[in-house]
Amino acid sequence: MFLLSWLNNGEQQTREEEYLESQQGFRRNAFKIITKMLDWCNRTEGSKKFVDEILYSIFFLGKINNPQFLPEMIFADDKQILENLKKTYPKPFELYSTQLPRRSPFSCVMDMEGQNNENLILQSLRDLLNELEPKFLVSSTICVSHKSNIPNSDRYYGVSMSTAGQEAGQIVIAASCCSIWDDYVAGAVMTYYPEKVKKPYFDGTVSGVQPL
Repeated sequence: MFLLSWLNNGEQQTREEEYLESQQGFRRNAFKIITKMLDWCNRTEGSKKFVDEILYSIFFLGKINNPQFLPEMIFADDKQILENLKKTYPKPFELYSTQLPRRSPFSCVMDMEGQNNENLILQSLRDLLNELEPKFLVSSTICVSHKSNIPNSDRYYGVSMSTAGQEAGQIVIAASCCSIWDDYVAGAVMTYYPEKVKKPYFDGTVSGVQPL
């Protein structure tokens, strides 16, 4: 009996260790995305606000992830970047654990490249995705819409949720509906039930949301 218990405990520990290792992709992707955004910010005027926003979004998602990845853990291998970020972008560090972000991380990445050059935007996102691990903080789809009957009409871009897990996705979608998405888009998302049956976990309202 003792031997069987020891074996079971060993198997459980192995599974836990494998799970923790499988989640390390969040930390690695977070570090790569943030450092890439800092690089882009240095050459793109007026983009500092996007760095601030993506830090907020990533820190929040790291906080609710299981296991948690706090800012100090994301930058465990480069504490100098951590200290520089705290000085330049203090707000995300102060509020990420008490307020919701406005949207998912990859939406901020997309906006960093601007809205004018579709090919540049798509190529930049593809290049970044090739450096990242699947699942964590990455979008799988980008949508580009414009009026086909009007030459050189404005283009509108959107990316799929760069969140992992149902809870994180629901929170960020609700926050986006209340803060950044167009009213018509938010209304459609908040009231859409494909089976015409109200979901038990979401009643079409959001309580206590405090977008950045």
